[in-house]
Amino acid sequence: PRTISGVGFQPDFVLVDVLTVLFWATCFVNEAANTSFTSCADGEVADNIRSFTADGFTIGVYDNLDGNGIIPNKNGIVYHYLALKNLTGNILVSTYTGDGTDNRNIVQGDAFQPDMLYLVGNGRRPVLRYSSVPGDSTDSPPNGENSGGGFNSNQIQQFNANGFQVGTDVQVNQNGIVYYYLSIKDVVVPATISIRTFPLFWLGFTP
Repeated sequence: PRTISGVGFQPDFVLVDVLTVLFWATCFVNEAANTSFTSCADGEVADNIRSFTADGFTIGVYDNLDGNGIIPNKNGIVYHYLALKNLTGNILVSTYTGDGTDNRNIVQGDAFQPDMLYLVGNGRRPVLRYSSVPGDSTDSPPNGENSGGGFNSNQIQQFNANGFQVGTDVQVNQNGIVYYYLSIKDVVVPATISIRTFPLFWLGFTP
């Protein structure tokens, strides 16, 4: 594996992207060793983002299932990454297990009201919600399988004072599926973020 260093802290979440295509990879601290997600409904894969280190993360040579070979370490490709660390009251990386019930409130271990939530389950496409979007509306960011993106109901239904509410859609609450999420409040301390020219337009905030 190749080590990416210079982040300045041990991350709890890393996103790696290529600006010219609609594929990206994410890794959450709660995942098992050498497993991470792609932007498609591939499920967790090995040899992608492999692990976190005291000053960054390690990557492998995973070739995504569409054969583009762009994540995370193709020769000659310029990659961009976002690294985040848990910060009390502002940033939380965590999990829950789906149970299929409607209007289910997920209480975060660090109880704050999110302004942005990025969520993905094994074998599910990632979804995203912002506090600026009214009503029951969750974004499906465009990716290689879903180039147009779009908004859907019955997913992340609302933000609560201590977490968020999910509906019954399988992207967020299928019985027995483990879901991983990144929850961010609008006030973020810059020292907990490491960005290498990564455009955060679809994550809902600008560094």
